[in-house]
Amino acid sequence: MMRRLLDAAVAHARSSGATILEAYPKDLEELSPSTDAAYTGLLPVFLEAGFREVARHAKGRPIVRLALS
Repeated sequence: MMRRLLDAAVAHARSSGATILEAYPKDLEELSPSTDAAYTGLLPVFLEAGFREVARHAKGRPIVRLALS
C-alpha cells in the first residue's frame, strides 16, 4: 500500500510540473520499529521507487530525492 501511495504522489508531482521530489523516510535498520514509521514512509520503499539518499543528518533519518525530469 505504501508503494502505491508513493507512486501516486510521484505521478501527481510530475503532472503538476515538479522537477525534484524530496522526502524524509525512516530507516528502521537504525531505529526501533514503531507504528509512527508509516507517517513519513520507510527507506526501502523510496529506494525501490528510484529515490536516492542525498544526506543523513540524524540517525535513522535519511533525506532522499528523486529527479522527475
